Amino acid sequence: MELNPSQTLDITNVKIPNFFNLADKSFYEADEINVLISADIFFRVLTLNTYKINEEFFIKESQLGWIACGKLQEKEVGKQNQCFMARNDTLQDTLKHFFDLEGLGIRDDPFANEKYQETEIFNETVGFKNHRYVVQLPFRKSYDELSDNYSLAKQRLKISGEDLATILHCTRSTVKLFSIT
Repeated sequence: MELNPSQTLDITNVKIPNFFNLADKSFYEADEINVLISADIFFRVLTLNTYKINEEFFIKESQLGWIACGKLQEKEVGKQNQCFMARNDTLQDTLKHFFDLEGLGIRDDPFANEKYQETEIFNETVGFKNHRYVVQLPFRKSYDELSDNYSLAKQRLKISGEDLATILHCTRSTVKLFSIT
């Protein structure tokens, strides 16, 4: 259950004149949210009138009554260590991680034969034509030319599926064995 505000706020120092008909007279109390409206409806409900209570708190007139807006109080927070982790992996990200793990050790290391690569790049980019040396900049190869590990990944996925079927069969056999005894 979400409360808004999350805790009851102290409004003893806030002087709201009595002639304002507040849309929510208990806006400072921790309570459930009653209704959510979209921004386009919200701004149609608001009027231009605003009454400033202090530097950070004001009330705004609406067709529903006056609405409390702004900051009431700041809570002093001691030193706390907080750690938040949001993990919102898509299927594509999960598959990428799977193939990255499955592909460990089978990808070509671009620096394994560094001297051979240097010689190959030199031969590809330096030539001698019409009694002159012609030198090209050694641009990197495009990603279209990278190796394709699809068939190997497919084979490993098939083997993993077979292993999973074996584990499932063993698990069912174990459950039957324990249910008999």
